[in-house]
Amino acid sequence: MAFLPPRTGKTNLIASGEPRSRQDRSGHDKFSGPIFQGVDNRLMSLQLVSQGLTNAVMFAADGETVQPAEVFHKKAILVERGSFRPVTYATNDMLDGAHRAILPQSACTEKNLVLLMEMTLENLLTEGQLNHADFLARVDILGALGRTVLISRFGEYYRLAAYLSRYTDKMIGLVMGVPSLMEIFDERYYLNLEGGILEALGRMFKGGLKLYVYPMIDESTGKIVSATQVGVARNLRSLFRYLVDNRYMKRSPIIILSTCGFIRLTHWPNCSPEIALGSGWFRQK
Repeated sequence: MAFLPPRTGKTNLIASGEPRSRQDRSGHDKFSGPIFQGVDNRLMSLQLVSQGLTNAVMFAADGETVQPAEVFHKKAILVERGSFRPVTYATNDMLDGAHRAILPQSACTEKNLVLLMEMTLENLLTEGQLNHADFLARVDILGALGRTVLISRFGEYYRLAAYLSRYTDKMIGLVMGVPSLMEIFDERYYLNLEGGILEALGRMFKGGLKLYVYPMIDESTGKIVSATQVGVARNLRSLFRYLVDNRYMKRSPIIILSTCGFIRLTHWPNCSPEIALGSGWFRQK
């Protein structure tokens, strides 16, 4: 396929099928040549995902695209999903708290653990459109914090879990807040699956995946809601209990933000020992 001058815009080249890319030794596409001067490969990678040409792309902290197969191979993975608009203290504290917990639980070294911030296409949409400048700003901020970034088409957690488990047989941990846990137990999200929520959770946890659940404040009552206090439908309570009893959720230290500053605790007294609360602020951002 020959190189042709762009007709519309550099980020539209993928959709028009005009360019040919060369691959670096990691296997990721790199766009080169005179007509691609000034093109940000991160935007090209984003286009690959948005056009459905790949399910996910990954950026190292320096902004370079990297091959997930090489980064994840035989590594434990800890991933936090979000929009990161902006990155908050809670965002980092959630990941850092789960990070401290997963090291002894996975029996892996720091070198063999990948910390990952994931954004789905839905997280990146602004008024239904992809805002390239906003996307680059978020990736730059996460990179400045030393975070590796994954952009994916995996709206459902079980699809993300299946994708990650393709590359490693080590422990995978998902960091999330109580609202996300509540969504996981909402059967409406699985109407497209023949097996419904049972099929989804079976796919999600089949590789021994663990959840690290961050509590929230119920703004109507002012009370802290932990993972064990989540209200699930009556017909799902035994399923939820199964996940708790079989330690698919883990506990780590937390920090409470009070009017007089930070108070560090080794546990939250109202939570069972199986639940991971993550270290950080309670209020969801």
